[in-house]
Amino acid sequence: MKLVQPTRHRSAFTLIELLVVVSIIALLVAVLLPNLQSARNQAKRVACLSNLRELGRFNQFYADEYDNRFPRSHHSAGFGFQNGLPWGYAFVKYTGTEPWSSKMNDSSWVKLLNTNYRCGFDRRRAQPDGPPYWSYGLNVYFELSVAESGDRTWRLLDQIPRPGGTVLFAEVGDDSLMSSMSSDHLMAHFWSKYDAPAEVHKDRHRPNAGYTFVDGHVENLKFEKTFEKTDDEQSSHDNWNPGTAQ
Repeated sequence: MKLVQPTRHRSAFTLIELLVVVSIIALLVAVLLPNLQSARNQAKRVACLSNLRELGRFNQFYADEYDNRFPRSHHSAGFGFQNGLPWGYAFVKYTGTEPWSSKMNDSSWVKLLNTNYRCGFDRRRAQPDGPPYWSYGLNVYFELSVAESGDRTWRLLDQIPRPGGTVLFAEVGDDSLMSSMSSDHLMAHFWSKYDAPAEVHKDRHRPNAGYTFVDGHVENLKFEKTFEKTDDEQSSHDNWNPGTAQ
């Protein structure tokens, strides 16, 4: 007697089922990707504000070490550092490494530039033997002479009337004329004196940008919260000039 083998059916997805699966995956990607990007941006924002907070601390360390003085930038130190080290070099010893020197290990210097001195949103990255790009710039008011400021100098930390309202560091634009190796400072007096455009990166944090104040606290702000010049003098304000900061 011949036995009849049971019929075996091969299981497989139909075209419709495949399309449903693909549609569900596409929907999940559409829902999750914006949240993932938002989380990544938030992480970059937090890390950048942490860097700016560290710069505020380093500024206090510097003042404690150098008779209450503010550090310099390339604006007054010069490219040959005739008048002392610019802040980015002077602060190296506060990061837990040896003080900066021309013999500093290149890999250590590049790592420092790409961590302590770089915002995660900054498209530029320092490379060995390349220019030392800075994401942050020092408010130049603390280096100006009387002739430059048209008023007075603000060289000492205890001279600042409102430390909690005076900008110390902010983010340098990475696509401006100030994006060269000398862009470790912000020519804030030019904005009011000559109506020059501010070289601050105003929306690097998508939106807004980070600011360190003289008292060491940091904020993620619209640029207009720190500087705004209008025809109505009653509504204009300048938190970069220590004499007018609120």
